[in-house]
Amino acid sequence: MQEEKLILAPEISWKNKVLGRGVLDYGREEDFELLDGDVTRSTVNGIPVINFSERVQQILFREMATTVVVKLLGLNISYSMLQNRIQSQWKLSQQFHLMDMKNGYFLVKFQSHVDYDKALTQGPWIVLGQYFIVQLWTSEFDPLHKLSLAMRWYGSGCMVF
Repeated sequence: MQEEKLILAPEISWKNKVLGRGVLDYGREEDFELLDGDVTRSTVNGIPVINFSERVQQILFREMATTVVVKLLGLNISYSMLQNRIQSQWKLSQQFHLMDMKNGYFLVKFQSHVDYDKALTQGPWIVLGQYFIVQLWTSEFDPLHKLSLAMRWYGSGCMVF
């Protein structure tokens, strides 16, 4: 009887997990090293807290440059249903990453600036008969706060959400 060998996939580094990278993304030009003091761990009221240096925060924000916040008004939608709707409706040129947030919000990170611009400018988007809000991600985004009214101009007029 021939002995089977177990081959393990290389483990993804902590840095690449934080940046949302897989093992095949190693060696990218914008790769960086975590230095002493870049990450501090503490506990506040019994809750573990991780703080990043300003340098690391800027790198993480740069990685979010092609990320939008999306929300379906009036309905809750599952992760897999939203992923399928985005793929079929937006007809993107490259893969995207979807992250489920609280209160019905999702983050969509595009690999292509063309796809990013398309999602932001070619609406209004309708999903399951409801308006699908697409807005820029900012570092101040908080899924626990209520959606503020936003005005968007589209080809024939203005929509208020």
